[in-house]
Amino acid sequence: TQDDADTYWLDNVTFEQVTGNLNDATQQSPLFMNPTALSKTISLGGTTYYDLDGNPVTGNITLDPFTSQILTTSAPPPPPPVTMTISHLGNGSGTVTAPTGVGSGINCGATCTETYAYGTPITLTATPNAGSIFTGWTGTGCSENVTITTDMSCTANFALSNHTLTLNKAGTGNGTLNSVGISCGTDCTESYVNGTTVNLTVIPDANSTFTGWTG
Repeated sequence: TQDDADTYWLDNVTFEQVTGNLNDATQQSPLFMNPTALSKTISLGGTTYYDLDGNPVTGNITLDPFTSQILTTSAPPPPPPVTMTISHLGNGSGTVTAPTGVGSGINCGATCTETYAYGTPITLTATPNAGSIFTGWTGTGCSENVTITTDMSCTANFALSNHTLTLNKAGTGNGTLNSVGISCGTDCTESYVNGTTVNLTVIPDANSTFTGWTG
């Protein structure tokens, strides 16, 4: 209830202890209030204010009943810069590049860390070396395209590529071709990781002779 124009009584108010820092008393911010039961529109005149997230506010603000809003007359300082760190994982290899930030950018390989302004959009480009494939990113929020708002550590995963070996027989004789995963005869194809040494064993049938490889 309201006893007079300057006194208000509040019911069902809960107080909680919080930890805070003392403000600089010379830095004051306007508090706009609506102590009425109706929405209220307040003119800001020609002044540019800023809300607590740093967004500019001009013209008018509308406050719901019994609410208030703090606005400042100066923009808050920009957030501190943030760092992107790249690492590699897997039995493959490759390079990750990213655009220039505060330094010369990322070329990892050699340079795997860069500092960027808060909120910078970044494209991470993973290029596998010969015999390798890029299998994806790991790390919180990591992908090809990120907007960096906190320090990030992203891992580029590279694996060795696979190659298929297919054996065929030619000539009037016959026999069996054997290796790891191959018994040709019946199973004449196998996939191997790049760089694998494959030993092929030829067993001619009776009355047949192995005369060599082509291909």
